[in-house]
Amino acid sequence: MGLRFRKTFSIIPGVKLNIGKKSASVRVGVKGFGYTTGTAGKTISASLPGTGLSFSRKIKENPPMTPAAVPILDVRPRRRWFLLVIVYVVAGLIWWTILQPK
Repeated sequence: MGLRFRKTFSIIPGVKLNIGKKSASVRVGVKGFGYTTGTAGKTISASLPGTGLSFSRKIKENPPMTPAAVPILDVRPRRRWFLLVIVYVVAGLIWWTILQPK
């Protein structure tokens, strides 16, 4: 059986400071809905007080991009624009051929 420690302090109404054995967090919200941020990450939670029904979801953070992870920008033009230009040129040539006086 592990030893657990947790203490919650109410800083102002709607803001609580939670201190545990391995982490600390700050919770902002009202009874039934809140946002928690701390050393273990960020979480949004909602519940229906008195029913035992609750939902919580961790918010994933994007890690900072390292120089090795930065994608190399492709400087080539996109092919769809090239195809669109070709379609317009062919349509223009057809239109010019049809309307050209003989």
